[in-house]
Amino acid sequence: MPSVLGALRVTRLRPFGASVDVASTEELLASGAAIRQAWVEHGGLVVVRGLTELTPHQLHAVSELFGETERDLDESKRAYQVGGLSSVMRIGNVRDAAGALVAMCTISAPLPPSGSPQYRPAENQPVWHTDSTYRRRPPIGSVLYCKTAPPEGAATCFCDAAAAFAALDEERKARLRTLECVCSLAHHDAKVQRRGSAEYPTCTAEQRRANPAQRVPCALVHPLSGRESLYGVNSGTCAVLPKGESLADEELDRCELEAHEMPSMQAELRGLLPFATQVHDALRHRLRPVVHARDVADNNRKGLRRS
Repeated sequence: MPSVLGALRVTRLRPFGASVDVASTEELLASGAAIRQAWVEHGGLVVVRGLTELTPHQLHAVSELFGETERDLDESKRAYQVGGLSSVMRIGNVRDAAGALVAMCTISAPLPPSGSPQYRPAENQPVWHTDSTYRRRPPIGSVLYCKTAPPEGAATCFCDAAAAFAALDEERKARLRTLECVCSLAHHDAKVQRRGSAEYPTCTAEQRRANPAQRVPCALVHPLSGRESLYGVNSGTCAVLPKGESLADEELDRCELEAHEMPSMQAELRGLLPFATQVHDALRHRLRPVVHARDVADNNRKGLRRS
């Protein structure tokens, strides 16, 4: 049943999230407090309906409704910025007149005929992830806007990682609180390229040095909602270690240069994904953008902007 929050009409989605109807970009930009409230109260996912056009600068402004906006893209992705804004990146398979990619393009398997978004361990699909956990200051969220949609596929799937954590037994929760993920931009890019995205950019030696691997907790308390959540699931995560335990330099080199994933990743995180992404805990939406669990194995033109 729709409700009214400020001047916005808000409809709860199942199993989590909310959709918000707006008449214009101006109405959206004037409703920052209400949008943030809906975002926090409905599990960190808001789908905005009613926009027919959004410029890169307006997308940046929408992002600022939720807090400070990142000013720099990953070094290996800066060629994909839009409108001269380093805070807005093009995602998809869009090419320029010379045939060069002008978007971050990844290739993943489509969802199965059943449409289930549940993680399939034998295939390591769908590619469930939390954005940019390998950054020094990981973002609290992403704002997505679709420009060009394929005629089919491109399902966008989201999972409530806080609900998944809450459903774990107390012993598993306690163990996850003692663990950290080793997250690396270089590992992320090498893994995505090796997985089948041949044109995906990988880090140079200089970019590796400028972007050292980061450590993030496997169990993270959200700074606004206070809910504890599974965290660290990202293609950049190469190992899961007890807090304070280091990863040997030669092992990190193998992870970053050869896309090797340490066995601890499978044991501690990947093993949880089938449970965390069960159909009753995941939202599969026929938006147009393609993120978080990707269903993009087609050759139709598609484009998405992220800030």
